[in-house]
Amino acid sequence: MVDKSVFIKIGMQNVNIKDLTEASEVIKYLIKKYSASEIIKKTGVDKNVLYRLEHQQNITLENWLKIKRCFPELFVPDNTEIGEIPIMGQLTGNKVLPLNPAQPKIFNAPKKAIEDWSPCVAYINNQPNAFTGTVRVFSTRGIDDTKINQQCFNRLIIIFPEDELPRFGVCRPNEKWTTWQLLDAYTGEKLSSGKINDEINWWRYTFTTSLYLMENETSQQYNQKNTEQWYHNVHKLSHD
Repeated sequence: MVDKSVFIKIGMQNVNIKDLTEASEVIKYLIKKYSASEIIKKTGVDKNVLYRLEHQQNITLENWLKIKRCFPELFVPDNTEIGEIPIMGQLTGNKVLPLNPAQPKIFNAPKKAIEDWSPCVAYINNQPNAFTGTVRVFSTRGIDDTKINQQCFNRLIIIFPEDELPRFGVCRPNEKWTTWQLLDAYTGEKLSSGKINDEINWWRYTFTTSLYLMENETSQQYNQKNTEQWYHNVHKLSHD
């Protein structure tokens, strides 16, 4: 049986490794096969990370995932593991509203999927054309979420302007790609606008699914730590 406490320490929630001793054996095997310099170059981790793993010491989740993603053939996913995506609010039209006390605060999903999307959050979907009981999942994986850029264009996104309420809509550029507008996805109403590279945090819409996809499964707080700092930074103004 897998030791979950060890997994939490080094971020190995989805791999068939039982303890730090086995993790040490994995990294020693990789160093022997590829060399430490090649691993550092490929993964981007510091040499001290390899040293700590070799000597059965804890490392951060971020560093472990860098290694895992660069050498996926060594790891066996456990597709039965369930994690939690925090539900940050609800979407009604273009408005991003807080949850009421009766609404759920988490959404269960496969941990492997959460790892692939992380950091990610969910919003209850109260849109005019939405099925009852669905959530929209948003992610910042693989994007520059600190400013409005080309990755935003022609996508459904949530923006978090400073000193203003968050807004949900479609981001459209002008013909020269020098300015942008956020439009209501249903009415086309202009909600916000600005110049390219405006420093505004944003999250990209990923998919919509049933809120009850895995409601009967037991989950663990896997994704929460990946979003706590983001939540603090983005929502600080609205809670001050």
